[in-house]
Parts: sequence; structure tokens; C-alpha cells
Amino acid sequence: MENTTDFDYRVEDGHDILVSAKLQKQNNLSPFHEDGKIDYPIFVPAKKRVRFLIHIEYPYPEIEKANANAEERRKYRETLENYITEELSNLDGFDLLDETNRYEIIFPTGWKHPK
Repeated sequence: MENTTDFDYRVEDGHDILVSAKLQKQNNLSPFHEDGKIDYPIFVPAKKRVRFLIHIEYPYPEIEKANANAEERRKYRETLENYITEELSNLDGFDLLDETNRYEIIFPTGWKHPK
């Protein structure tokens, strides 16, 4: 997330925050319920960028081995990314609406799982 303003951006909790998935085919937003969340607090200093994680609960048929080596972890991430690309092909990014500050923050498509 990048803050291009001259002011720090802070959100302590999700009280007035609505996070939605942007659906490409329907050209609309689908609000998260129990299937997605973000970590609070959010703090982005003025003129700075921070990594922002969105957690999505979605069934995946494989589980990464507990003691996986580096190659096994790399293959697992590749398989998972391919699965997400296929299963969530209608996902066109995310949208965060901050009702208190009256901000809309758009997270475009093209995201990847952090490595």
C-alpha cells in the first residue's frame, strides 16, 4: 500500500472498514464476510509504502508438508499460485473503503503470495 499524501494513514481496527473483492465479469464488488480479513492496525507513513496482507479463507486440496525443504516449498507455492489463478480467475483485485476518512483504496490484480 502506498501513501502518496503528506499525512500518515492509520486505522486501528476494522470498525468502519469494508474490504471487498473486485469481480471482473460482474464488474462489481463482493464484500468480505468470514471468508477474508486484514491485519490491524494499519499504518502507512506519509509518502511511504508498506506491505499489506489480505487473508482469504478458501479451500485448497493440498497441505504443505510441515518439514518441507526449500525446493518443496517453492513447488508448493507454484502449485498454489496456479490453483488460485485458475479457481479465482474472476478476481480483479480488492477494494478497501474507509468510511471514517472517506477513502477508497484500490488493490489492483496481479498480486502474488509473499515468498
